[in-house]
Amino acid sequence: MADLAIDGGKKVREQPWPARRLFGVEEKAAAVALFDRCLETGGVFGYNGPEEEAYRAAFAAYHGGGLAHAVNSGTSAVLSALAGLGLEPLSEVIVPPITDPGGVMPVVFLNCVPVVADAAPGSYNLSVDGIRAVISPRTKAILVGHIAGEPCDMDPILALAR
Repeated sequence: MADLAIDGGKKVREQPWPARRLFGVEEKAAAVALFDRCLETGGVFGYNGPEEEAYRAAFAAYHGGGLAHAVNSGTSAVLSALAGLGLEPLSEVIVPPITDPGGVMPVVFLNCVPVVADAAPGSYNLSVDGIRAVISPRTKAILVGHIAGEPCDMDPILALAR
């Protein structure tokens, strides 16, 4: 195994992460327009409003069609994705060894069984060998987390899943 960067090994990133810039002028204008409409009408905004519907339609179209559902968190996103699979209770879902509770709890919420697979050597991410070691006839899904900004090696995982 190679030395860690702190011990003189090669750095994963040579350049710092770019600024996230979550909001720009367009986002600010959209938020102000939303608040102005609420002030004018005396109404409130919430889920399933016209802005969300437009965003969902644009997002689905960008990805070639299908259904898009807006959620408030990564936990809700995982829950929605797993629920969309229609897994039967007690189905096994392979999960990463390192994550926060929100990355695994949706499995339990759906009455399924989380099965922890081992990480790749020198990484916090799932390994294809770790996944292969825990697959059973009850395995119905694999949840992959890309931990600490390091993406999983998805090609072998996807090949195994197929």
